Amino acid sequence: MASPEELSTVLTSSIKQPPLDEQNPCSLCSSQTVTLIADSWSQNGIRKADATYKRGLFHIECPSCSKAEQLLPPRLCTTCQHLRIRHLIICRPTNDSHEKTETVVTIDPFHEGSADCEFCDFVATCLIAHCKHSGNDVAIMMNGTFSLGLPRVPGGPCRIGPLSKNIYARFNASKEPGTGLLQLDRRVLLSETVDWPTIGGWLSEQHITTTQDSETLPYLERELRDVRVIDITQSRVVNLPPSCRYVALSYVWGTEPAGQFQTVRSNISELGKVGSLARVELPRTITDAIAACKALGQNYLWIDRLCIIQDDFPEMKATQLDQMGAIYRKAAFTIVAVAGQGATYGLPGVTLPRLSVQKRLNLHDIELIESIPSLSMCLNQSKWQTRGWTYQESEASIAMLYFTDFGVYYRSRRNQHLVLEAEGPAQVSATLMDQVSYMDRVEAYTKRSLTYLGDILRAFSGILNGMYGPHMVFGMPLKAFDRAILWESFDNTSIRRSANNTFPTWSWLSAYGPIHFRGASPRGCSLAFWGIVTSTNTQPTILTIPEPSRRDEVLFYDVNYPLQAHIVAALAWQTGCIRSKSHVYLLLDCPREAYKARLQLKWPDYVTYWHDAFDTYKDKANPVFSDSDIELARVPGRIMVHAQTAWFTLDYLTQESADAVTGRAGRHAFLLRSKEGLVAGGIYLPEHWASPYRKLGQGMPVRFIALSTSQYPGTALMAGLLGECSQHVDVSTLYGCGCSKTATEKETEQCSNLDTTALQHIPSCPQCSAFSERLEHLPTRQWPPRPRRWISKSEERDIAYAKHLESLSYFDAEGGLLHPWDDVPTLNVMMIGESREGGVWRRFGIGHVYLRKWGEAGPGFETVVLE
Repeated sequence: MASPEELSTVLTSSIKQPPLDEQNPCSLCSSQTVTLIADSWSQNGIRKADATYKRGLFHIECPSCSKAEQLLPPRLCTTCQHLRIRHLIICRPTNDSHEKTETVVTIDPFHEGSADCEFCDFVATCLIAHCKHSGNDVAIMMNGTFSLGLPRVPGGPCRIGPLSKNIYARFNASKEPGTGLLQLDRRVLLSETVDWPTIGGWLSEQHITTTQDSETLPYLERELRDVRVIDITQSRVVNLPPSCRYVALSYVWGTEPAGQFQTVRSNISELGKVGSLARVELPRTITDAIAACKALGQNYLWIDRLCIIQDDFPEMKATQLDQMGAIYRKAAFTIVAVAGQGATYGLPGVTLPRLSVQKRLNLHDIELIESIPSLSMCLNQSKWQTRGWTYQESEASIAMLYFTDFGVYYRSRRNQHLVLEAEGPAQVSATLMDQVSYMDRVEAYTKRSLTYLGDILRAFSGILNGMYGPHMVFGMPLKAFDRAILWESFDNTSIRRSANNTFPTWSWLSAYGPIHFRGASPRGCSLAFWGIVTSTNTQPTILTIPEPSRRDEVLFYDVNYPLQAHIVAALAWQTGCIRSKSHVYLLLDCPREAYKARLQLKWPDYVTYWHDAFDTYKDKANPVFSDSDIELARVPGRIMVHAQTAWFTLDYLTQESADAVTGRAGRHAFLLRSKEGLVAGGIYLPEHWASPYRKLGQGMPVRFIALSTSQYPGTALMAGLLGECSQHVDVSTLYGCGCSKTATEKETEQCSNLDTTALQHIPSCPQCSAFSERLEHLPTRQWPPRPRRWISKSEERDIAYAKHLESLSYFDAEGGLLHPWDDVPTLNVMMIGESREGGVWRRFGIGHVYLRKWGEAGPGFETVVLE
């Protein structure tokens, strides 16, 4: 063992730095940037530290550090010795100007650190682990600059990592009071087993018995039917006693044979006997969940594979599946098995110790301890987060205990009060989902995967029934049907989900992959009138009209978006998109603001607009749906729509780039053109529907239905199609100017006697004499800033696009624009193709058409039956 004198010499040399003067500057100081960050993180709150402050950090002798009690000093490289890490974390100089700032020390480049240095090794290990769970590239993290963010309060957590990437690994001192350190207010070392007293404190009576008065979803008003639970004390499956509290389990089934035990009709009687569950081999996740309930004093547990008879009669099983959302919502809390790939993994720390180990480093008289991943990181890396069935379980649950390899996390949302807890030193993040719309839920759900593709509706029915009860048709809510119909699939494969075409083409259930509602928010106004035909034993024909709910009316307004839904709806009505007689108040005889105010007075909410537009459609003396339409639509899976239809031609542009994350190929981009060949709109199609139109050539006529007005992003979609998707197309050809047509095309149009010099160019054509003239309605841009011969290709395309939009604009009585210059009114339209059975059509996709071009296409009203 080293002598006290030798220890003193080594310890002092690792803490003290050589004296500095202006003639003998420190070379390491110049490579280490020190930044002071105020509370606000504003530009004014970030500044570089001066030489005096850096000298205090790295060179002025510190009595506290000199007295640090340590048998052996850590092995540090020259750079880390210069850092004086203990001094930075515990004793860094503070004064009135610096005490409320965060100090960040940056070392560049960190990847040149020493392999023999304990602190370099500690940082590298922590960053690699952090990048693994955050999804960042480890190589990028290690080859960038290394930053050490010092705590605002001595003894508090610091963070390490490249500041530009906002990646932090946090550490905490772990010594007792009396050594100059502050006692931390939470534990930093995670134990091998679950800390049940802490977990029980989270689940105190004030949390799990609080009345759920903030929950307004319909299924809370209905009692659960025929629910079975596991009786923990008697180890058997029983019917849930009335008004009895229970716990639910959310987990991944997996594919391991040992994890496949389940309740079926042949063993349900045996499982009802006392002690029966102790006599069968259950997967570890289930046995651990039972053990967790015992430790937390809970008597009843609901688990799908044991509490639902898996081979039950279809109507009986459907009842259980439809109320799964209610089961999870009414549970006292939900145990979530985040760790592992299946049911055999178990709940870490319950019956088996946790496998994760936090990296630790003794540094003089303090100990640096690696933080553990946040809850969001654990979820992002879990299989549980990717499964379709677990989505509704998570969304419906009020309180959740997440069991991960890095401890237990808890979140509860009762009475609009959010409770977040973590067993270890990690962050917990959560969002309240009760106010999330139907579209948001579908988009989130369809990003997940299912073992059996046919389960797409079953795994979501709990949420749907909870939101809308029985008022659903193939996953589409009747009260939000006009927006639900605007779904698009991002998958480029076949749009049909099953060989037997279980789901109709007009429902998102028929599509693979993530679903997006492009034109549904902010809300436009419906131009289509829908009808659904069903039958019962007593009524052979029932006609249901999907009407909007006042629950959605707030989405009729969007104060952050300048193009008001009222104005576009009024323009569409005047254009003829609604067959009801136009009202006097729709006349555009005043300035924009007065016109908008008048419309808002007449249509204070979306429901009022809908009835104003469509009440005449329901006139029994003159119905829009004929007897023959209703008879054709009686087949299950069919639906009727009465709206304007028009024909346009498809012009193929290109295929979107492939998705590097999912590996999916991109969809195909098409322009819609009028009979004159001018740009009228655009659409993306998957391979299944795009292939025939690519093979048979350009200019094929296609039928479209006008669904609704669009606020956003109709014009944005067109900007993409006319921009990046068409860079290889000449501008004149792109916009359909006659000068780009071949002689054969001109002869076909009986204009062979015209030459290109005498041709009347369209405004978007660069050959047009007025192309370079200033645009009258672009207050923020002057056109052109120089003679046209100097205009680059990119500027030429910008001008062409602006001229294109100007020709599609609408103006008020004083000549002012009714909308932002770069956001002309558009319609959401559905592309359809005729089915094998005459008179029935299939949905191909959702596109956008400029309102002005729709009116010029000669549309007509008719009823279309979709399947």
